[in-house]
Amino acid sequence: MKKIINNFLLFFVFLSVLALPIAVFAQNIIEIENPLGAETFEGLINNIINYLFTISLVIAPLMFIFAGFLFVTSEGNPEKVKQAKDLIWWTIIGFVIILLARGLVEMLQSMLGVS
Repeated sequence: MKKIINNFLLFFVFLSVLALPIAVFAQNIIEIENPLGAETFEGLINNIINYLFTISLVIAPLMFIFAGFLFVTSEGNPEKVKQAKDLIWWTIIGFVIILLARGLVEMLQSMLGVS
């Protein structure tokens, strides 16, 4: 008799552990949000480009400041001056590429008629 009661209790616990999550999900009490924040592929690409643009708005001025620091502390050493100038130019080129990428997406969307 004790074994039957133990088996019944074990079955009840096992059933409640399995049935409770199923009942909760069936009633839509717990919802998992979309972590990407986009419902379409175009929205995902726009989110990625906007993220990269925001990051570049932070990084570009920091790179200019760092290049200026290298330029000031070069003490006339031609190699360090060249390194600082190259860093300024590559920062400008990288930022222009990011700007063009954002503009290119907008242009392609308007040409293809995608809203």
